[in-house]
Amino acid sequence: MKLNKGFTLLEIIVSLIILGVIAVAIVPKNTDQGVEDVVDASVLKDALRQTIMRAMSDISTANWNIVVSSKTILVKKDTTTISTYTLQKYSGSFSISFNQLGQPYEFNQAGQPQTGPVLPYSIAIDPETGFIP
Repeated sequence: MKLNKGFTLLEIIVSLIILGVIAVAIVPKNTDQGVEDVVDASVLKDALRQTIMRAMSDISTANWNIVVSSKTILVKKDTTTISTYTLQKYSGSFSISFNQLGQPYEFNQAGQPQTGPVLPYSIAIDPETGFIP
């Protein structure tokens, strides 16, 4: 009498095929998650750093600001657009201006400057130095 211990080759192959199909369906969903957010945060930091650098190097009394709306970042000197960046996912809107020391300020609804802009993706700007970690 023959004792059957273990699995047949056919059972192992069918199990591996099923696991492969499940892996193909699950892996792409998990690997792309958050990539667009990371790219947007990086692009936003680059635009902020460029604006701060330009504000600090400009000897005129120009108003350097960054305007974000409709997945677009505009780096402006007064009303002239200097650079344009495109975001992948972030669709919010805000505006920040920088003085000649690179310090950020924004305007409230009454048109008065206020410090401490709130930025997406936990991006922080030091209010004294304009440093962006």
